[in-house]
Amino acid sequence: MSPSEWYTMIAAVVLLGLALLNNLWVTLIVSVVGMIAGIVLVARGPLKRGGMFAFVGFVIAGALAIFNLMRAR
Repeated sequence: MSPSEWYTMIAAVVLLGLALLNNLWVTLIVSVVGMIAGIVLVARGPLKRGGMFAFVGFVIAGALAIFNLMRAR
């Protein structure tokens, strides 16, 4: 399996776990790590369609976590 496919599979499991955990700080930290991993993969070579959706999933999760943290204050 290519690194892009591994990233896609791991991202799917991690994003599902984040949805079940429902902790804003953990979601924010994990989404930043996921975005950095996606950027590293793009720098190494092409990211497949599943990898792009995984990256977008991390971006959306991070944005929602930031929005909810700002709203909670």
